[in-house]
Amino acid sequence: MAFCILTYGRSGSTFLVKLLNRHPSISCKGEILHGQKRPVLDAVQKVESLGKGTGVGCKILTNQTRSDGIDIIESNIPKVINIRWNVLQSIVSAYVANKVQNWSNYSTKIKESFTVPYEYIDKVIYRAEKLRDGLISVAKNKDDCVLIQYETLSVKSLNNVAQFLGHSSINSWGLEIRPYRYLAYTYLENRTDLEKKYGYCLPLSSEEEVYKDCLQ
Repeated sequence: MAFCILTYGRSGSTFLVKLLNRHPSISCKGEILHGQKRPVLDAVQKVESLGKGTGVGCKILTNQTRSDGIDIIESNIPKVINIRWNVLQSIVSAYVANKVQNWSNYSTKIKESFTVPYEYIDKVIYRAEKLRDGLISVAKNKDDCVLIQYETLSVKSLNNVAQFLGHSSINSWGLEIRPYRYLAYTYLENRTDLEKKYGYCLPLSSEEEVYKDCLQ
């Protein structure tokens, strides 16, 4: 049965799709519901139509289906739940992408030139946290799900997804070119700058504690 990456916008899921496609037995087709009228009522059938192979999959955003992805969650489709713990980063990224009308890529300099209205952040951050935490709960309580977090992507976590899908581990996912210690420092530094700018203090997830350990 085909698998599905269930996620939300600006969560690093496009990067995850690219990484999974580095596995010789996995073919992830990306966002198959893009541009269709929402909610897509036959999302489950569209995923199933991709084929019966365990290495074939796609990406679906929760807001493209019914009730934040409930139809996908309740189906028997194997689900890779992708989350970005730092919802403030997701909110800022989505706001800037919408302003510049570029949802694929833009420079850090462009992002830093925008300031998201505080009223907007206050309006959406609770819902963003609720959605993130709901997906984490689903992943931890359903056998047909595996959880992966953008901030802590690693060879280990990607091989965990590959094994969940019934495939062997590989050594080269394309992450090796970025030194782990450099990633840790850059991530925590950027996170702190963002929190200072908008006046929010977001706790680290348990998975992110590894970054702090790496720097000590």
